[in-house]
Amino acid sequence: MKSKSLKKSSFKFLTVGVVLFVSSVYGGQSTLEKNVELNKTLTRLIHQYAIPGAVLSYAYDNQPIHSIAVGVTANSPLSKNVLFLTGSVTKSFVAAAILLQVEAGKLKLDGTLNQLAKHYGGELALSVKQYPTLGAVTVRQLLNHTSGVPEDFNTKAFATAFVKNPMRTWSDQALLSIAMQKPFFFKPGTPGLCSYTNTDYLLLSIVLKSITHKPISTLFEQLWAEAKLKDIYYADNGILTQSVINKIAYGYLDTSDDNPLTAAFKTAPVLIIPGAKPRQAYTLHNAYTIFPGAAGGIVTNTQALTQWYQALFQGNLLTSKSIDAMTHNGAPIGKGTAEYGLGVVIRHSPQFDVFVSHDGFTPGYSVVCFYFFKYHLAMTLAINSSDPAFLDTMDYDTGEILPGAFAELMPIMIE
Repeated sequence: MKSKSLKKSSFKFLTVGVVLFVSSVYGGQSTLEKNVELNKTLTRLIHQYAIPGAVLSYAYDNQPIHSIAVGVTANSPLSKNVLFLTGSVTKSFVAAAILLQVEAGKLKLDGTLNQLAKHYGGELALSVKQYPTLGAVTVRQLLNHTSGVPEDFNTKAFATAFVKNPMRTWSDQALLSIAMQKPFFFKPGTPGLCSYTNTDYLLLSIVLKSITHKPISTLFEQLWAEAKLKDIYYADNGILTQSVINKIAYGYLDTSDDNPLTAAFKTAPVLIIPGAKPRQAYTLHNAYTIFPGAAGGIVTNTQALTQWYQALFQGNLLTSKSIDAMTHNGAPIGKGTAEYGLGVVIRHSPQFDVFVSHDGFTPGYSVVCFYFFKYHLAMTLAINSSDPAFLDTMDYDTGEILPGAFAELMPIMIE
């Protein structure tokens, strides 16, 4: 896989977005007016934050999905169908796959990796044998990040290897070996402690492969078929086909980004992203192998992710017992009311009641998904820029709604 370059050193910033509809039947004129307002707001926001482009998809109940696309990718208008690297939004798919195994009686949430390794063997048994401290960790602790297992790719060791060769493929065992160079953050299941690590979901993928004797891509495809998702992809080795790559938006990464992975792209083309405060950004398209496996490797569009949240929280993909486990009694995050459930963050808001969400960030791309139980609203927002501030939701300590797209769009969504 080779990084592509652009001939031009800047692109035209499109200040007029395009309103796109999957269906024009739902909601009549009020829906049309809502989409016009969302379009204007998104267009203003991407200029304010100097974001190249954004796509918003949403749906109420089981109604058709509406999508708004504004801005550009490589000098072309962004469309509702463009693909994004979704990063950690992938974790909800892993959690659903695990819960289906629970429903089938193949495992228990509070079963340990030692117990599963003895019963199923496979890669899990090899991993536990090599790293015995993993044996006492339970499936639930991996799902809600209370395992204390150390991180794999947000580490100096991974960053050094990535900068040296961003096109390298990463096996689960290679990532696990990086994580296990460090001690556990805390004893698994220590009350009140939660540490978000991608290694948790890496281990869950090893559990799934050992139980089913199938690659993660096959398990994901089964979920996608059940939820009737289209234009969604996952490569077990992190290398996508050229036909998929051609549908991915160009991503943009600030040259001043302090992420240590940024150093890998210093030879990439640099463009000026226009806006209220223009900024320089590296152009990324097929510039690195997708990582980190099942903790963040899905590529899709905002429509598919919105439909996925519909299927999860108002469909029949999982039992009500599984949904309750996923969305209740999570591990506390910060000092506020936020909790990490099973593959989703649980929020308690005076304005919006209880809702779940998850964001995903990879170099050049940022995505966030929501489901609001009070409004039966599924919503996904994606941008082709590494800008977590744009997608900020609520402060983990105070519960305060933070400035950004969420604060601006939600009043429109619920009016």
